[in-house]
Amino acid sequence: MTGSPLRLRPGVHVAPTADGLSVTGLGRVLTVPGPSALGTTWDMLFPAVHRGGPAEDLVATLPDAHQATGHAILRVLGKAGLLLDLRARGALDDVETAQFRRTVSYLEATAPEPYSAFRRLRETHVRVEGTGPAALAAGRTLLRAGVGGLDCPSVPDASGAEGPAEVVITVDGNQPPDSPLWCGVFLCGDTAVVGPCGAGPLGEYTSAATSPVAAALAGNLAALHVINRVAELTEPPHTDVIEVEGMRVTQHPVSPDTERNGLK
Repeated sequence: MTGSPLRLRPGVHVAPTADGLSVTGLGRVLTVPGPSALGTTWDMLFPAVHRGGPAEDLVATLPDAHQATGHAILRVLGKAGLLLDLRARGALDDVETAQFRRTVSYLEATAPEPYSAFRRLRETHVRVEGTGPAALAAGRTLLRAGVGGLDCPSVPDASGAEGPAEVVITVDGNQPPDSPLWCGVFLCGDTAVVGPCGAGPLGEYTSAATSPVAAALAGNLAALHVINRVAELTEPPHTDVIEVEGMRVTQHPVSPDTERNGLK
């Protein structure tokens, strides 16, 4: 880690325990073993690691008696992938990272390789098939996130792209399109399903006029499915069921056959 500028990932939470430090980040919980006094070292180290810098410089902010412990904490965080290598961020275009700073911050908090994921997103061409508030929400969210090319009739300022789309979102289309990656949105009253699926998960519901709230939520969630897939997040393949009443979103695993045809 020496010499490479490092910074703590957004969303990482560190708390002292009787056994050392409990660290939560990237969907995992780990322990930095040691005495409860580790909490004191971490409190002194946190401002520096939050700002970022080479490991030696971060540890140099500590009193001499705490520097060995500070190195040990950084080694554990680095091995767990919870420290960002800022040299990789420096290779990105400054204008793009400023324009899409929320996307970069989200990827820094969630993606194994956030800066490679951002570059892939900037090169990804997405097509949104369908109209209405769900298609509009999906298209706008993808555009704000920085997707490289967007074909979406509901979004007049969509960037467009040459060649076939790598990812397709369909709204109320039961059959997957001829595309390597697909995310379906199916709407029914106050309920919606988002993921590599058709109407099947909604079989228990009665057809009804689509709720604009359900449609907007579903469109945004479909865009998030695409972003997560492009970022290669390691979440299990699933569909999301949105229920406006109670504002609930529940995850349901998909079958291997569906996974092969959808976002996996």
